[in-house]
Amino acid sequence: MRRISVIGSMVFGAILAAAVFMLFSCGGGITIARSGKSSYAIVLSSQASPSEKHAAAELRHFVRMATDADIPIVDENDPRAGEAPRIFVGASPALDALNSGVETNFTNPEEFALKSVKTGSKHDIVIVGHPQRGTMYGVYAFLDHLGFRWFTKKVTRYPSGKTLRTGPFDFRDAPAIMSRDTTIREAHDPDWAARNRMNASHADLDSTRGGKIGINSVHTLDRLVPPELFSTHPEYFPLIGGKRVTGLVQRCMSNPEIVDIAVKNLQAWMDEEPEQRIFSVSANDVGMLCECDECSRITEEEGATSGLFLRFVNQVAERVQKTHPQNYVSTLAYAITETAPKVTKPRENVIIRLCPFGICCGHSFAECTYPPSVEFYKTLKEWGNICDNIFIWHYATNFDGYLLPFPNFREFTRDIKVYKENGVNGIFFQGAGDEGSSDGELRIWVAARLMWNPDLDPNALVDEWMHGVYGKAHDPMRKIFDHIQSRTVAPEDHLSIHGRIRKEDWPDTELAMLDSLYNEAEKLAQGDDDALYYIRKNRMSLRYLNLLFNSGQLVLDGDVYRPEGNTVSRADYEQYRVDMVTYGVEALREEPFDCIYEDLLGEKLNEHATVTLENDDMRVVVVPDLGGRIISIIIKDTGEDILGKTDPLDYFYPAYGGYEESTTMTWGRTGFSNKYTAEVHGSTITLTAPEGISDRSKGLIFKRTMTIPAQGTRIEFESTITNISSGMKYARLISHLELNADPAQTVLYYRDTAGKTVEKDAAKSLNLSAADTPKGVWGVKNTAAGWTVENRFPASDIETCTLAVHDRTKTVEMETLGFEKNLAPGGKIVRKHSYEIRH
Repeated sequence: MRRISVIGSMVFGAILAAAVFMLFSCGGGITIARSGKSSYAIVLSSQASPSEKHAAAELRHFVRMATDADIPIVDENDPRAGEAPRIFVGASPALDALNSGVETNFTNPEEFALKSVKTGSKHDIVIVGHPQRGTMYGVYAFLDHLGFRWFTKKVTRYPSGKTLRTGPFDFRDAPAIMSRDTTIREAHDPDWAARNRMNASHADLDSTRGGKIGINSVHTLDRLVPPELFSTHPEYFPLIGGKRVTGLVQRCMSNPEIVDIAVKNLQAWMDEEPEQRIFSVSANDVGMLCECDECSRITEEEGATSGLFLRFVNQVAERVQKTHPQNYVSTLAYAITETAPKVTKPRENVIIRLCPFGICCGHSFAECTYPPSVEFYKTLKEWGNICDNIFIWHYATNFDGYLLPFPNFREFTRDIKVYKENGVNGIFFQGAGDEGSSDGELRIWVAARLMWNPDLDPNALVDEWMHGVYGKAHDPMRKIFDHIQSRTVAPEDHLSIHGRIRKEDWPDTELAMLDSLYNEAEKLAQGDDDALYYIRKNRMSLRYLNLLFNSGQLVLDGDVYRPEGNTVSRADYEQYRVDMVTYGVEALREEPFDCIYEDLLGEKLNEHATVTLENDDMRVVVVPDLGGRIISIIIKDTGEDILGKTDPLDYFYPAYGGYEESTTMTWGRTGFSNKYTAEVHGSTITLTAPEGISDRSKGLIFKRTMTIPAQGTRIEFESTITNISSGMKYARLISHLELNADPAQTVLYYRDTAGKTVEKDAAKSLNLSAADTPKGVWGVKNTAAGWTVENRFPASDIETCTLAVHDRTKTVEMETLGFEKNLAPGGKIVRKHSYEIRH
């Protein structure tokens, strides 16, 4: 590692000097090492814990790195352990003999004490804490306040001049937040995590690094009350629409028998993983609530669904506490369970994990005017009134684009302090996960410092990191950072974790200005390989915007669906894929479906063959290798294409829009982007996504036959999903049609249970389910263009019909969701349905 002077920098004048003043008073100087020499020895107990042994080795390593001095590590029984000056790492009889006055009975596994003790003319140094992590954190705190910084896995900074020196000190510390975790991949390196005092469950922190505090799993109902029980005990599952249903659903939470089953399975789980201390007992990531009388009564009494679930969780927690008293049960306060109940309170061994999913990420929720943020702040306080164990699952990225600029620093740095003020003792930052991001190292270093001490100045921390990592290129990189963060300064500029990218938000002049700053930074960083690496990694955000905005769109040109309007080349895209590997970026967005998003981005630059069905009245164009989707339905007597033209900046473009089919309605959706083969026989097209053509097809084969008549504007479908795996598979058939229709000039109609036609204003999105599910017929009328699209299907096949409207693109989406079925190997879902266009 290069040695640079940080003690004398303006950064350390702002932050480090203040910290050193608190830790090391201004008395006589203590020289630990200078120019390859040190009079100290590190004293370690013969009973030292694995993390204390590791901490002693780390102390020796970093002193040698900064000064070339090699401080020996000696056992407490070694004669050298009785001679000053010494650095005591951890409790030992030798430390007891020193009579340092340091209290060594630590109950907090992360607490530590640091003290210098005058022994004759010399100074002994005491670093002692709880043996699990406390002593180790004490060593890192000692090095930290001497000027060591572990900014990234690659970049460690420390004082220059081959000298480590301090004044007398007496200090005791523990973290403000007990559990400090993240899925920001750049923090998963175990050495980085330990040195920055993160006890993350997502880093491989073994016993030498103090182990970790982590919540084992999430959305665990299927594990605790398995779906396989439905065949023998349907009463364990929710009553919805008058019948018991299975699939991705909740359970009948008021049924006392599921408590017995959950307890038995949870106890077995705890026995299988004895090193874990927190286990999740939480709802599935879906609605699908039980509507039975007792579940409904409890929910009404509690004033919230959370009360129904919490009663179940408390019963499970009470039972497992008798067999596993050291463990905690965690449950989610998320989506359907976010609101605090009126009656039931969590038991002492229950952790409430609150998930602020819908808040604005641009402003602290304690100050934001965005209604979901206001409501969350209220919810946090309500849970705080009934619970002493609150953990937070905090969202800290744009899940629709990990490399998109995400100006949330003002929000998350302020909210860490707000969380602490409201009794939170665990924070989990969900970032880009193992996929990587352009500025993950900066984000998590700042977050780690603040989770230990929320009173630190976030702005100074950012500046410190940038000086330490970007070096001479600090100024232009700071300008880039400040410009991006300024986008959420205004109170009305809210920020979403699923924020749609818009060209108008990033005009060409602004992108050119940022590009110029990056050029300046790279020029200033010449000769500094680490700085160049992180500047170019950060620059991937700007290059990503360039690819998105300038890769044009696909247009139908004869029999080819080809790119148009590109100002970036295939070579630009391929180089970006190479850079993703170079900088450890494994995905461009969260991948909940079967596609690989960076592949879809490349498809915008490819030509795609089409197949066509045509008669005297209409022309239907299909692109087999883009999910077998219909991209055009032209009514010949008007020349109008009734299909909506999806925005090319949509995150799943070009595998989106037109007509598509897929399976499932939540996580793991598959089918919409598979590459199909096509066979045309007269007025029929048969599309098949064969085995092996998509490694994300989830063991399912999709087949679709489309037929048009010799005359008329009707398309007949026979759609099939087949389970080709060796195990059971849940599947449902979803059909999705996007139409070119202004929602303000569109009318929805459907046939109800009595056979009557019901009309509704289509200006707003509608979800038709349960008693309102159309019975075999529904459609939309485009009153401006004078055409109607009517969808017919077997009434018993469909669970929900959804109409989604989009004012910005002037489109309307018709989506039908079939019932979810558990398919045995070889099992199938088959639906015959049709769309007819009338004009």
